[in-house]
Amino acid sequence: DGRINFADGTTGSAESEGQVRYDHSDNSMHFHTADAARLTIDSAGNVLVADGYLQIGPANSTADLRLYRNDASIADGNAIGDVNFGGADADNAIAARIRAVADASNWTPTSSPTRLEFGTTPVGSETVATRLTIDSAGLATFSDDVTADAFLPTTAGAYGSNHVGVHSSGVVLNAATSQTGYIMSAGSAVMTFAPTGAEIQLGGFTAANKLANYEEGTWTPQFNAGTPFTST
Repeated sequence: DGRINFADGTTGSAESEGQVRYDHSDNSMHFHTADAARLTIDSAGNVLVADGYLQIGPANSTADLRLYRNDASIADGNAIGDVNFGGADADNAIAARIRAVADASNWTPTSSPTRLEFGTTPVGSETVATRLTIDSAGLATFSDDVTADAFLPTTAGAYGSNHVGVHSSGVVLNAATSQTGYIMSAGSAVMTFAPTGAEIQLGGFTAANKLANYEEGTWTPQFNAGTPFTST
């Protein structure tokens, strides 16, 4: 190895409290503080931070982390940058991802539309799948897999499981698929849907609030003699 030591003393670890070390066996560069490797640049140019975190930004100012694609002809669908998440016990595979993607062709200095894609890995898989996309117009869409269920959880309360659910079989408001669905206003249900879909109630939960089935047709009014008829 080739190294430069920065010593605090002449014995023990004090001789190498700070180091810049080059490992010829794998062509990696290591930077040490307190006699321990803190940052490594491997032969592929990857920067690895050990046992700590990366702090970016000056004191009392906004931190600025920028990912650039070095490309003079960015096209629609090109990935601009990824923020990836993984773990050593999964062979360092990427387990989740936030990706910025060009959302239209003909990028110019005055127009650079993008979309953000959020991906997670399902159980039993090692492949990240896109779950949520926010496009250049600000529209958010869930996975294109229409057989999958998507939920927007809300604060727990009195009405079932409390979520907005979008399912392959329909839309559920504020309840699990096996429970009554609700449309709410100011914390109260203004319309409810029974799990069977056969009952709709407005403004409450009693029989008087139920919208009953009816049949179209004709009817003949009957009046009893001596009974006044008034309109209301």
